[in-house]
Amino acid sequence: TAGIAEYNRIADPLRARGVDVLLSFSPVNRSGLTNEGLMESKQTLYEQRADEYYHAVRISEVEDYIMDNEYFYDSNLHLTTEGAEIRTKKLGQDIAAWMESEGKS
Repeated sequence: TAGIAEYNRIADPLRARGVDVLLSFSPVNRSGLTNEGLMESKQTLYEQRADEYYHAVRISEVEDYIMDNEYFYDSNLHLTTEGAEIRTKKLGQDIAAWMESEGKS
């Protein structure tokens, strides 16, 4: 799709210069997902597609970014302060784990 192509258009020259391009996931409101979207098999498929199409190293699991409704306000896109703190902490943990696995810590 156009979004992936644009992402890769930006990522590819960076990778060519030796930059590590990482991919994580935005937070998702659990109450906004269907039962199918909550299935582990669907989340795994989404991760596999991300690995296949994005020219980046995926450092996160989808399930870790599915958050309860209480952490969102006025839409499924806007985190509360507490939600942002939780998401930021998780992303930091994902980056730190990747850095350690790559010997970059």
